[in-house]
Amino acid sequence: FGTESLQCPRCNAPVPAHPGVCAACGENAHQCQKCRTINYDERDPFLCISCGFSKYARFETLVEGRPTSAVDPIETEDDRKKTLLSINQLLERADKYYKELVTHRNELDQLLISLASEPVVSQSSSDSGVNRAIQLAAHLYCNSCKSSYTDLSKIIQSVLASRRELVAYDINKLHSGKVSPTSEPATPLTPISGEGSAFSLSSPVSTAPLSEGNCFGCASATLEHCITVLKALAFKPETRKLMKKDLIEELMEFNLRTGSVTLQKDVQGLLCQLTRLEGI
Repeated sequence: FGTESLQCPRCNAPVPAHPGVCAACGENAHQCQKCRTINYDERDPFLCISCGFSKYARFETLVEGRPTSAVDPIETEDDRKKTLLSINQLLERADKYYKELVTHRNELDQLLISLASEPVVSQSSSDSGVNRAIQLAAHLYCNSCKSSYTDLSKIIQSVLASRRELVAYDINKLHSGKVSPTSEPATPLTPISGEGSAFSLSSPVSTAPLSEGNCFGCASATLEHCITVLKALAFKPETRKLMKKDLIEELMEFNLRTGSVTLQKDVQGLLCQLTRLEGI
């Protein structure tokens, strides 16, 4: 301390480390420059014991936040009813955004068709030299479509998180023996009509028991097993003749362009087997 020199936190004048009192303003040079706390156990600490300030180092903390789909836990039957009501409201909003996306897709298809059918020179903009149809399509895709898709994704994540809480609550109730066999299912999905649609997003929660086949996963697995069984039966001439009458039309109408890629390939193989010539 005899030769070391400090800096006064008030007037920045050099101060001898001993006794450490500024001759110009009378401030103690050992005090913290931020909160003025004096550490009597260690006169020149690396960190202040009160506020953590350091005159020898600089600390930076970067916090990154992202949207989350966390929901409140379900602990009572009232919480369960509120969650079901919230799911229905979210699904109605999701249905709205889904219809908006379908509308935007049709508009994009029309713009692309017009771009392919008309000469490029007649559609060019005099200001930027870029095809007007391309400008409209880019604006529609990057703004309206992006906004609807982002909102739809957030809603779906919230619905999935709510359903997980419902399933966890129902499982706990089932293990404790307090759930009735006619409880409402946690994953409401109801078939609707319409091209490219298998289930309605805005449909209310079904009150039917789970044993009546309202699970979409179980229905999909059953369909895959049925296709596998039909493919095996189609190799026998006797059963193939019986299945040809109505099965080909039904497969063409309902199953050829729906489901997973693997299921579509299985349906194509089944159709090939049903339509093969006898004796081949």
